[in-house]
Amino acid sequence: AVSTPVTAPEPAAAPTTATEPATGNGAAPWRVRVAEAALTDAAIEFTDAARAQPVTHTIADLDVTLREVSTEPGARMPLEAGVRLGAGGDIRGAGTLAVLPDVVLDAEVKAADIALAQAQPYVSDIARVEIRGGTLSLDGHLGSDSREQLAFDGDLRILGLDTYDLGKEEKLLLLHVDLKRAD
Repeated sequence: AVSTPVTAPEPAAAPTTATEPATGNGAAPWRVRVAEAALTDAAIEFTDAARAQPVTHTIADLDVTLREVSTEPGARMPLEAGVRLGAGGDIRGAGTLAVLPDVVLDAEVKAADIALAQAQPYVSDIARVEIRGGTLSLDGHLGSDSREQLAFDGDLRILGLDTYDLGKEEKLLLLHVDLKRAD
C-alpha cells in the first residue's frame, strides 16, 4: 500500500542569488512539499542480469516512510525504513535524508542475521570458495555527504562464517568476528 497525503505547495519566493536555478521564463522554480510519503509491506524481486549467471534477489516486508518531503535545497526529511531479505536477515534504519543540492544521509542502522551465503554468486566470480554458512549483523551510524559517498561507523559481527575451498576440496575457514565501535 502506498500512502501519500499531499499538501498544496506554497508559492516560492523569487531567487535572491545568482546561484539559484533559473526557470528560463522569470518565474520562481517549483517548490513541492508532501507531509508524508510511505510504502508499506511491499515485496520486490529483482534479477542481477549483468552477470554470466543471473542472480535473483527478493525482499519482503519493505516499509519506507519519508516525512516533511520537500524540494527546498538543504531540506532534511525524517526517514524510517525496514526490510526483510528473502535469503535471510533484517535491516532497519531511521534518520534524515536531504536530496538537494547533494544527497546527504544521516541515519542509525541495524542489520541482523544477514545470511552470508547470499553473497555466494559474487564470491564465485573471484574465488573458488563456497560459503556454507554464517551471518552478518551490524549496528551503527550510516552517513554520506558531498565529500564521501557512504560511510559506516559502528559495531560489526560475523558469526559462523563457514567456507570451503573448492579447488583443494577442504574446509577453508571457520570465523567469528565481533568488532565494537571505539568510544
